[in-house]
Amino acid sequence: MSKKITACLVNIKKSILNEEGTFKSTWNGFFVEAGGLDGERSSNTIWFEKKYGWTGFLIEMDPSYYLQLRGKNRQCYTANACISSTNFPAMVPFIEMRGGNTAISSKVSKKSLDTMCFPFYSMMLAINRTKIDYFSLDVEGQELAVLKTIPFDKLDISVLSVEYVHTDKEQLKNLMKAKGYTLAKTLAYENAKIVQWSFDYIFVKNKL
Repeated sequence: MSKKITACLVNIKKSILNEEGTFKSTWNGFFVEAGGLDGERSSNTIWFEKKYGWTGFLIEMDPSYYLQLRGKNRQCYTANACISSTNFPAMVPFIEMRGGNTAISSKVSKKSLDTMCFPFYSMMLAINRTKIDYFSLDVEGQELAVLKTIPFDKLDISVLSVEYVHTDKEQLKNLMKAKGYTLAKTLAYENAKIVQWSFDYIFVKNKL
């Protein structure tokens, strides 16, 4: 793996794998990543796949990034779609933002594109998965809305990293606490050399 990829993932990697007791098993886990762009340079999950034999599900809404992702030979399910912020599927417009990220737009413009959004639970049922070891959620401001739609009583998600920079932090923390999760770590990481950043909360499911 390139030095750039390793540098980009160092905080996620140390925060999750090096926290004692975070995962019952390091090998052969299952992840879901929403918002991994090209599936390599900005991916929070590629390290788990390459190092520990994990597989998973990559969800990317931008068609150009999705084409790049498909060319990376990731050992995963993939979908050129987005996660719905409601409990119903919907076609929504999104716009390309500076830096190559995308965001759902409330207004259609000449630069906007349409993408299909599905409820997260429906996506998991489609691939016959209800146990997720790690869920990486980075959807440019829609994180809280997406999390509110997830039936945590029907999906067993061990660890989540959730980008917090575009959302209400207190609401996010309160929601996850109510769903049975502990805020294990807060990431605030910038690397100007590779133009990457990580502002994530790491939530770990409470043990019964």
